[in-house]
Formats: sequence, structure tokens, C-alpha cells
Amino acid sequence: QRLSAIGLLANGVAHEIHNPLASIRLALQSSLRGLADESIEREELIEYLRLVDDQIDRCVSITQRLLRLSEPSAELAQPVAVRAAVDDVLALLAEEMHRASVRCELRIAPPAARVLMDEGELRQVVVNLVQNAVRAMPGGGLLRIEGERMDGERVEGAMLRLAVTDSGVGIPPEQLPLIFLPFYSRRADGRRGTGLGLAICKGLVEQRGGAIRASSRPGEGSRFEVDLPDADAGGSPPGERSESGEPGGTGFTEGAS
Repeated sequence: QRLSAIGLLANGVAHEIHNPLASIRLALQSSLRGLADESIEREELIEYLRLVDDQIDRCVSITQRLLRLSEPSAELAQPVAVRAAVDDVLALLAEEMHRASVRCELRIAPPAARVLMDEGELRQVVVNLVQNAVRAMPGGGLLRIEGERMDGERVEGAMLRLAVTDSGVGIPPEQLPLIFLPFYSRRADGRRGTGLGLAICKGLVEQRGGAIRASSRPGEGSRFEVDLPDADAGGSPPGERSESGEPGGTGFTEGAS
């Protein structure tokens, strides 16, 4: 199922890598032509090489994000930065969300919040929830991702809640109790799924001492909440707010993107 989830990202990732590769090729071709007929100035050649270097960095960043998603799970839970994991997933899914006309609002408070989990597992959970939300909005819509401490304080045993909310078609009440069962699949876009995504998410979250639940109103959208142990319980007081960004780069800014 993890390989299937990564495979579904291939189209968007290929698009993200194709554009910088095309820019690299044009820059190198222009440089070679200029060097062959001695028509290129030194400053112009430097600019072309800087463009190539920047675009290679972009490709490396995209592939690193994909590799982090496919890393084998750690036996012991480790502190994982929630914002960084969500940013990486949104960057990988940016093209898919763009094609589906889905806007995203992201708010993680505090921005440096961490949970006790495996990094690859957290990314896998976020991938599944975000992809499900996008598919639940076949005509486009708003995706909202929020993270916050449940009690607002850093105390022992505290949990951090990550909520993914969509404005899609919703889930009928009779189907809601079934969505976490293995091989149960009812996609709003009409395509056939594996029916394993939410079941595996539930297993991964509960294995790390967390919980996952869903609520929905048909025609209005759905909300999935993931509660995970706060890695910074007992630390300094909260009160920070998240900053905004863009998909594919440093992240999503607070509010619409």
C-alpha cells in the first residue's frame, strides 16, 4: 500500500522534475551555442550556470522528499516535526491539487510542534488523508490542515491533534463506521481504490499510542482528526503562530494558497 501511495505521486513528481530539467537543457544548449560561435559573454554564461545550479537543487529537493516518504519505519518512536512533514507532502501533491482546483489553508500552532512517531509513517498518514480529501472534491474546493495541542498546554501525556478537513461530497452516515475497515473503498471520483489507506493509517497511528477518527456531513465535507503523543510535553509554554508559504517550497502560508 505504501508503494501504491508513492506510485500515485509519480505523475505530479514527474511534472515537477520535468520543468526544471527542461530549463537546464535550454540553458546548456544556449551556453554551448554561445561557446561554439564565441558570441556569449562571461556574465551571460555565469547566469546560465546559476540557473542550472538552482534547477538541480529543485530536483534534488523533490527527490529527497519522495525518499523520506519511502524510508523504512523505525522501531522506536522519535520526535517528528509536524510542519516539516506536512510541507513535504503538500509539495509532492502540489501538482495533483492544482489539477483538481483544490486550495489549501495550513495552520500548525506552535509551528515547531513535534509528535512521537516514525517520520515516514507520519508522512504516509498525511499523504493518505490529503489524497482522500482531494478525491472527495472532484469539482475543486478548500482543504484545511490544522495542528494544535488539545489542551493548549505542555503537560505530561499531552496529545497534539492534526485535523484534515475538506469541503467535498461528504460521507453518508451508514458508510462512516466502515471507512477504516480493510478493503472498503468508496471514492467520490468514481475510481477504484485499494481500500487499505485509512485502515493502514489507523494501524500506524494506534501503534504509536494515538487515535484517528472521522466526522462528515453529506454534501458539506469531511473532517479527519489524528491525535498523537506530543513530543515536547512539559516544555516551554506555547503561543507561537505559523507562517505562510507556497506549495513545493518552504510550505503553505496561513490562510488560502
